[in-house]
Amino acid sequence: MKVHSLREMESCCSKKDIKVALIATADLAEQKDVISLITKKVGVSPISFSADSFTLAKFYQELEQFSFFSSMKCLLISDVHLLKKKEFDSFTAYLDNPNPNITLIFVAAGSFTHAKLKAAIDKQGIVFDLLKEKPWEKKQRMALHIRQVCNKEKITIEQRCIELLLQMVGEQQSTLECELEKVICFVGSRKSITAQDLSAIVMPVFHETIWRLSDELFASNFLQAWQVGKELLEESSIFYLLSNLRGQVRTALEIITIYQAEGSIAVTRRFAYLKGAFLEKKVALLQRYGAGRLKQALLLLYEAEVQAKASKLKESLIFEMLLVNLTKEAIAC
Repeated sequence: MKVHSLREMESCCSKKDIKVALIATADLAEQKDVISLITKKVGVSPISFSADSFTLAKFYQELEQFSFFSSMKCLLISDVHLLKKKEFDSFTAYLDNPNPNITLIFVAAGSFTHAKLKAAIDKQGIVFDLLKEKPWEKKQRMALHIRQVCNKEKITIEQRCIELLLQMVGEQQSTLECELEKVICFVGSRKSITAQDLSAIVMPVFHETIWRLSDELFASNFLQAWQVGKELLEESSIFYLLSNLRGQVRTALEIITIYQAEGSIAVTRRFAYLKGAFLEKKVALLQRYGAGRLKQALLLLYEAEVQAKASKLKESLIFEMLLVNLTKEAIAC
């Protein structure tokens, strides 16, 4: 069964047991929301697997082991789009005769092209796929999401203010929710959001500067990356930078994966802005950096976020050390 919104997903979870689901969206907040709905329905916390360390042996070992305290189990595989054909074929074969006490959750932040597995999940469970969503469709969906959040808080917001918020921070749900939460706290008992409130409290997203920072990182240019990073730190926070860089690295890894498997035409189908000489230049940059380094970069970004939350070091020092590691020719984790 295919669903295209969180509301549809909530409806499905309330009416039926979920034994397998594919969550295909690059937005981490959307992934988290859908996973939360499913695991709440199942009643157990998921056992997580990551694509970069996944093995079929460990997966099937976990399938066969059960706790004394529960007859139910939930297994979650993140970044499933990065796995190989043999894993996809094995999942498809398993779904011919699945264990009714196990719920499988597949999470894809990039293009999911294995048609047989997707069809098997569609037949047995739920496919929540937003990766092929048109830009205007996502804008409408995020506008509705803003309206629903405000309604839940009993706060009014005009349509022009919704459009202004989307213009200021973009359409990534996690960023929108973070900024909207700040605005709701700011207006307090007034219970209405104005354009003046947004101008006073919302932190605009610096799309072009983030792209420039990521390009300098992928080119291993520490000094240039540090200059751009310092500018962004003055206007934002390290958590904002880490979140956006993580998105850039995930996108880069997806571009490389699609290019190596299907060629440039497939990349352009997924990312319409990547074509011709610009595409070839981008791919050459990412190939020099390497898929292995991109995967390790995701771990370094996660470690930097944990350090920023737990330590008393200055954000600028944490970010500088991160850039040193990210621009090394060989990343050591």
